[in-house]
Amino acid sequence: MAQIIRDAYHALSKYSPIQLPGMSIPISQLAKQGESTSLEYKATLRTNLHTNQIDPRMELGCLKTIAAFLNSK
Repeated sequence: MAQIIRDAYHALSKYSPIQLPGMSIPISQLAKQGESTSLEYKATLRTNLHTNQIDPRMELGCLKTIAAFLNSK
């Protein structure tokens, strides 16, 4: 799972701010639109912002969100 996330992040970083192949809206425009039923922002992937420590619960929460989006239409 971590490798998939790493690969996706690399792909997004590689193409940003231009449009990714197969996407109808450039990433930069998506970021300006804000969250929706198909887009959610996360402040952090691993670090608990209250303790500034790596927290496995944060990772689990992000993975659950990613899985939910992957399992949706």
